[in-house]
Amino acid sequence: MPNGMPSATWKCNSERYLNRFSQLRPFSSSPFSTVTSMLRKLVSALKPRTSSNTLTDHTSQDRSSGIRKLDADVLLHIFGFCRDIDPVSVWAISRTSRQWRQLALQHSTLWTHIVIDRSSVRLLGGFHLLRWLQEWILRSGMVHVLDFKLDFMDAVRSKRGWAPTWTEIEDILCTTGTRAHRWRSFTYTLDAAKIRPGPSDYWKWSLLSSFIRAVSRLQTLHLSSGCKVPAERRLTPQVFYGMLNSISPSSTGWSASLFNISLEPEQTWRGRVEQLCYNVAPMSSFGPHHLCAALASYPHTRTMQLRGWSVARNAWTSWAVLYELEELTIEPNWFMTDVVSSVHILSTCHTSLDSYSMQDTIANTIEFQHTSFPGEPKSTLQSSSCSLPSDRPLLS
Repeated sequence: MPNGMPSATWKCNSERYLNRFSQLRPFSSSPFSTVTSMLRKLVSALKPRTSSNTLTDHTSQDRSSGIRKLDADVLLHIFGFCRDIDPVSVWAISRTSRQWRQLALQHSTLWTHIVIDRSSVRLLGGFHLLRWLQEWILRSGMVHVLDFKLDFMDAVRSKRGWAPTWTEIEDILCTTGTRAHRWRSFTYTLDAAKIRPGPSDYWKWSLLSSFIRAVSRLQTLHLSSGCKVPAERRLTPQVFYGMLNSISPSSTGWSASLFNISLEPEQTWRGRVEQLCYNVAPMSSFGPHHLCAALASYPHTRTMQLRGWSVARNAWTSWAVLYELEELTIEPNWFMTDVVSSVHILSTCHTSLDSYSMQDTIANTIEFQHTSFPGEPKSTLQSSSCSLPSDRPLLS
């Protein structure tokens, strides 16, 4: 089991994983119950460690345990379930017994989900973070696509917590960038208020930018930034988004989820984004005109979700034309009213209001009209029996 993790904690987390398995709806209940039983045997087979862990050691396992009688194919299926629920669990698997370690190291697909967050650092250690990150990447092989998740939103700047410095952030991004040609999904979330100070090496920015040019298999991108803007220029998700301009436009569409990322038209990557989810932070200076100008960079988006609002108002009039939009989901407030009133939809589009935290139900029709291009049908958004959140500004 991971370094410094009590046996009771590991078993508690494992039981939580099993409960999540039980909520699934399998095609056949009999095979699923068999797998669940195997997982419970796996949990019972894990033994507590009495000494410190390293990247290469393993624990002993009871030879009489029934889990040792399972063949390699069944174990790999179980390991795959554990990996999908918690990618860090593959480290615990590789430290359980000599047989499991050999099996895990022989199958590089178990190591293709790479996560750096507060949880993985707590289990694997923060002092040698780059060491185990490089080891994780090495164990993923040379061919398989990779899913990276760099989540620094929950970093804690305290003696007992962990928060990286800006220098460590740059080193982590450059290390992951060496495999940019294998990125399938990439998540980078960060709150600048929780990052410890440290010098920036701008040559690392150039190095990362050169790595990003090799991106060719990316399908999903998620970037999220906190409301605080660093006093100095740092390698934030906002800056990372600007580096995407170096990627050659792909003929295949990909999905992007952005939170509090300023979409300046001159800095917006003009690739083919088929699914776009954008969230506006309330305290940002990002006005409706900024969002409309940015949406114009993605005219072939098929599915779009727009949420949030800010105190900024329209500074100028901007227009966006969406040629292939099929589904639009918006949060009902005055900010999105200004945005949608400046968007021209040239295809049949299903539109819905994203109304959460519902309290009061209303039955009405909301209609947005704008100046149409010649021959363009008027765009109308309708919603009946929808609920508007009371803690958000309503439609003006």
